[in-house]
Amino acid sequence: VLDIFHDVRGETWIGTRGGLNLLARSKQVFNNFSALPGDNNYLNSSIIYAFWIDKNGKIYIGTEDGGINIFDPNLGEYEYLTTNENDPNSISQNCIKAFLDDGKGNLWIGTFLGGIDVLNLTTGRITNYAHETNNPGSLADNRVWDLSIDKNGEIWIGTSQGVDRFDSESNSFVHYPQIFGSEHITWIETDSDNNIWAGTTDEVIIYNQFTDQINRFKEHSRSFFEDSKNRHWIATFDRGIAAYSKSEGPLSYYNENDGLANNQALCILEDSDYNLWISTNNGLSKFNPESGYFQNFSNNDGLQNNQFCYGAAYKSDSGEMLFGSISGFNTFNPREIIPFDSNVPIVLTDLKIFNKTVKISNDKKAVLTKSISETSELILDYSQNVFTIEFAALNYVNSENNLYSYYLEGFNRDWNEPSKTHTATYTNLNPDEYLLHIKQVIPGNPVENPELQIKIIILPPFWKTGWFRALILITIAFLIYTLVRFFINREK
Repeated sequence: VLDIFHDVRGETWIGTRGGLNLLARSKQVFNNFSALPGDNNYLNSSIIYAFWIDKNGKIYIGTEDGGINIFDPNLGEYEYLTTNENDPNSISQNCIKAFLDDGKGNLWIGTFLGGIDVLNLTTGRITNYAHETNNPGSLADNRVWDLSIDKNGEIWIGTSQGVDRFDSESNSFVHYPQIFGSEHITWIETDSDNNIWAGTTDEVIIYNQFTDQINRFKEHSRSFFEDSKNRHWIATFDRGIAAYSKSEGPLSYYNENDGLANNQALCILEDSDYNLWISTNNGLSKFNPESGYFQNFSNNDGLQNNQFCYGAAYKSDSGEMLFGSISGFNTFNPREIIPFDSNVPIVLTDLKIFNKTVKISNDKKAVLTKSISETSELILDYSQNVFTIEFAALNYVNSENNLYSYYLEGFNRDWNEPSKTHTATYTNLNPDEYLLHIKQVIPGNPVENPELQIKIIILPPFWKTGWFRALILITIAFLIYTLVRFFINREK
């Protein structure tokens, strides 16, 4: 190591005999937890569907086929609760879809095909509730997808055969086919007004249990979230996230065109600065509802995986966030996330004419007499009017996700659609003076990013120059004058 430099963003540059290295602090924020069956320092299953944290800080993790993994952050070790035919006090199934703390010392566990297991956190005793064909008061279906508790302490269950409510006095389940039918319920939540929100495969249903008023809206949804300002948000399968009204339904959608990482949104959480965090099928998004600004994160930023899972999102009392994916889970403190730097300079990196890089030369007819990055004006011959200009924003941490837009003043009417393409190619431009504008684009960012400009002059062929045209006119006038003089002299 020859030298170390810390830049204004907190990144560390390390110069060695082998070259320059970048230690990106912004990529050290996400903690990754992966699976390695047989080793209690790891998860025993990689696909995560649910989280819960107990009063001692132990993290309960619901997995696809590994039961419940309980992680002790102090020891860095896991213990596992799995189904065991020889143990009557084991959980019913290893596919865990949801957790719910009932506030009475019990953890309710929604399973796939095993109904509900209720774990007494003091005694460790497990009670199972399952569907019984000849018992109308039993659970509607053993495929339990979500659990919710209302302000009265009533527990609501979303199953593959509609919604149930647990009646603690009769120790049985009340069914609501008149409201939710026998539809597959993907999620169920309670809002601050004690309304029950539920999502089926193609509908959002809002039920006021006091007035029996029901509102239905067509929507392919995955989850519900109410933020600290009592705004309601729906994560949708195909339209991003939606701001929702209980009476009017969707008010506005935010999708990939607005900057969301992917239109298939899965879970939503809110940090202490009122930003929403949305897990998607292609990365994680941080969203400011006031400005509409998105900042996206992927495995290039240190995430375990870009493909997150439904249901797998949790915010701890300390503000730490947990998101589960198909290859483990991530934890992070939102306040440690470095905001995207919009004030990044753009530089020109290459000039090509007919797809060949132009070299610097001292020749009188040279196009470049210094580096393209230091050039503010290009003068090209009319025969050089097929050219490509390459450019780049000086963001080395996540440069592959930079979006650019450009337009050629005097030729284009407007900026082109933002893309990851960092070249601008033009062919057969007419001789004229042009101004190329280039900028980096951050979707939803209210701050206008600085742009780079370069003047481009296409010289006309000699027969289109003013002096040549003047010479032609003079020649024509001389010929006319000569002819006139000839005929006048002949008549004499």
